Amino acid sequence: MTGSLAVPLMARGGAVGVLNLYADAGARFGERDQQLAETLAVHAAVALTAALRTYDQASLTDNLRIALSSRSVIDQAIGIVMGRERCSADQAFDVLRRVSQQRNTKLRHVATELITAVSRAAEEGGR
Repeated sequence: MTGSLAVPLMARGGAVGVLNLYADAGARFGERDQQLAETLAVHAAVALTAALRTYDQASLTDNLRIALSSRSVIDQAIGIVMGRERCSADQAFDVLRRVSQQRNTKLRHVATELITAVSRAAEEGGR
């Protein structure tokens, strides 16, 4: 055996990392050390899998929260375009989508800009 030992951390159908162990100069890992390292790697992979699952769930939750809030803003912008252009909801959405693509900007940002502009104009008109 050698003075270093590397054992893969297997999770999600493949290696997601490696457990590296090092011995003092001149020391060697034996068969028992190899077995213990493999057992430790299995436990570490379980913990890593749990951490990755938690991260994935947190990311999904954040993405859903953004989608829900974006949906409301986009719906408001669709209504504004419908009122201005006297068109259907589908046509208004297409207008917003085209602007988003032309500007290379997320649709929710285009919608937010439109709502902000209309709100400002309403405030200035009401003065």
